Amino acid sequence: MSLWRGRILSQQGFSKETLLQAAQADPDNPDPFRKLGFLHQWNLLQVDLKESDQYFRKAIERNPLEQEYWLDLAKVFQRTGERNGFERALENAIHVFPTGYQGRWTTGNLLLLQGSIEEALPHFSYILAHYPNQSSLVYDVWKNVVDDPEFIFERLVPKDPSSLNQYLTYLYEAGDKESAKKVWEKRVSLGCKIDRSETLRHIDFLIFLVEINEAFQLWKFRIQ
Repeated sequence: MSLWRGRILSQQGFSKETLLQAAQADPDNPDPFRKLGFLHQWNLLQVDLKESDQYFRKAIERNPLEQEYWLDLAKVFQRTGERNGFERALENAIHVFPTGYQGRWTTGNLLLLQGSIEEALPHFSYILAHYPNQSSLVYDVWKNVVDDPEFIFERLVPKDPSSLNQYLTYLYEAGDKESAKKVWEKRVSLGCKIDRSETLRHIDFLIFLVEINEAFQLWKFRIQ
């Protein structure tokens, strides 16, 4: 009954009193402590990041294998400027669930907000390699970060045919003529095997941009 009462109190809302009662009734449940952390972090009338830090730590003590708790703590450290704590919390978040999308996405974005471009790169590259359906979101973010297709191609995009094709598709859909041409040329220079359908798609893209002569030369060289 005590455990049940703790869970019910925890579900009733973000009242500090109710959450404290829930924590007292069910002290092994991390959820009330996490909600107390949010309460002190986002209460516009009484923000207390130190209290938020302590409650998130209590949630982690009860379940150190929950990735979201480490990410919550990292966000507090980001706001307080505690760089070492911020980095450790992100490392632990990835350590407990290295293959998850949300952890990589949140970690990468938090690092970008800190200006840590080099540290953010591997997390976004991991998403491109293992969660290709999210590639457009990744490229949208990095276009705002560097707006340099060559940098993105060299440093961010995994050098496997599928990932390279996804990046080209993104550039086609964005209508980015110069970037798409550069990536196509780099892809060819890497010795990637390009099938007929991919070549025809690039020809169609060039025709759409009224690059008729270039489209014809590519057709003559690769299709005939």
